[in-house]
Amino acid sequence: MCAKRTASMGLVVFCWCVACATVSAQGAPSVTGVSGSVLHGNSVTISGTGFGAKPVANPIIWDDFEGGVNGQSIHGQSPVVGPNWDTYTSHGLPPKYSATSNRANSTLCSKHDFVTNSQYNCSLEYWGTHTNVYFTFWWKYVKLQSYYNRNTKPWIEYGVDGGYWPAAYIGFGNPDHGDGVVRSSVQDQPHPTSGTLWGSTVINSINGQWIRIEQYLEQSSPNVENGTFMTWLHKPYAGSPNLTFDLNSGENQYMTRTRSYQWRQWHFGSYFAHDTNPSGGGQYAEGYFYIDDIYFDTTRARVELGNASTWSACTHREMQIAGTWSPTSIMATVNQGGYSDGQDVYMYVVDSEGNADPTGYPVTIGDATFHLEVTNGSGSGDYEEGEVVAISADSPPSGKLFALWVGDIVFVTDRIQAETTVAMPATDISVTATYAWGYPLTVNSGTGDGLYLNGTVVDIEADPAPTNTQFAQWTGDISGVGDISSPETTLTVPSSAVEVTATYESALAGDLDGDGFVGQGDLDIVLDNWGMSPPADPRADPSGDESVGQADLDIVLDGWGEGTGPG
Repeated sequence: MCAKRTASMGLVVFCWCVACATVSAQGAPSVTGVSGSVLHGNSVTISGTGFGAKPVANPIIWDDFEGGVNGQSIHGQSPVVGPNWDTYTSHGLPPKYSATSNRANSTLCSKHDFVTNSQYNCSLEYWGTHTNVYFTFWWKYVKLQSYYNRNTKPWIEYGVDGGYWPAAYIGFGNPDHGDGVVRSSVQDQPHPTSGTLWGSTVINSINGQWIRIEQYLEQSSPNVENGTFMTWLHKPYAGSPNLTFDLNSGENQYMTRTRSYQWRQWHFGSYFAHDTNPSGGGQYAEGYFYIDDIYFDTTRARVELGNASTWSACTHREMQIAGTWSPTSIMATVNQGGYSDGQDVYMYVVDSEGNADPTGYPVTIGDATFHLEVTNGSGSGDYEEGEVVAISADSPPSGKLFALWVGDIVFVTDRIQAETTVAMPATDISVTATYAWGYPLTVNSGTGDGLYLNGTVVDIEADPAPTNTQFAQWTGDISGVGDISSPETTLTVPSSAVEVTATYESALAGDLDGDGFVGQGDLDIVLDNWGMSPPADPRADPSGDESVGQADLDIVLDGWGEGTGPG
């Protein structure tokens, strides 16, 4: 339903829209990851893009009313975040902690009315002058008798220098019957009928049901239609569909004040007015107010957990409390609210313009997941404790090789392997693949050559010996060779290029000249050195006794004619 009056009549365009509030996807935030356990009171890190700026991440006020003692007054006790509450009481009792109507296993602020007066005022009160305000809280009304309740206001704002006439509020008329109406008003004149904005619509009974109230206000210039008044009501726990009213409905040019009064006094759970019993007797209705999870800020930038994979489909959302905020990362404290352990929900971020991530990031209440960050490699993600995760280093730059993994290496299976695994602990961890210059190893007449890091121990092996020969030794840059006389050995790579060669010698004992045949040439070598000790030609001493004689001659004669034949 939409209604309109001209500006000359003191009212402006407004619309009630019974539908889920939606926002433009253009430029909306996008959540791409959530690390940490989604447990009540736990800290999680939300990653993504388009979050925008929020210089002060914390809200001005956040109170889940879980820090008080059942039955004690809330007056003067600090909420989780923000200043102390003050209380305003007229014709009634001050707000108290109560565990009699829990929404989420928490202690709630309870409001009571047992007086025989037509008006009852009792509220939590915060004093702060703000021209832009976003707040939300859960509210429940419980009627105790069947008498008529003509007016109930979950919140009221009073202005500075304007007396105690309300500057803004929303109200429920007869909220315990199906013909009830919900109204919103912005006023600063000394009479409640002279407001600059007024709208109403019929709602189903809300008696005994938790409702989430959201409000966004921008203070206008005096007598100028440049302010904003937006109200959303969500009723996820009721049997009927979600109840959402958007007063703005795309129109945000409202006159929210006609004079220079400043918004200052913010009252939550404020007003309870009754008519006498229609049948007579002079009695008045009795009832309770309950409120929970008050969130008060000067910007719409916030984090919420929703019960559906898209923002527009959510019928239940819970506020999360940001601690740090950047355009790509938010650290927030988890508020489980009305969600159950093990329930699948979705993380959303809303920017300062009210643009929400159209699609939520799936998480599970109570699930303990931890983030693995892999730099210069693959495998990053959120994993459960004990999960074994495969990680792989990226291809190295030109001229370099994978060196090793650094960081939280105690959880890495093999830190010197480019492809290995990580056993996830119960905390966030990070590992980084590192690279170093490689040095060439050349193996002539053998295997093992390649590009290696300084200090790498490489297996090298000589090629099979040619016919009638055998491996002799390794030659070349042999300082790093483990055993130069072994055809299979190791080489420790230095910080420079290195080259080694496998050499061979004749396998025939009498083949002194190495031509592959035992004959006259070999005999001549012995005879030319006969009797010498030591010989002039070391080849003439195959017996190795350092003297050329009969033993050397016998070796040549015993092998006479062996081999492939003369040259």
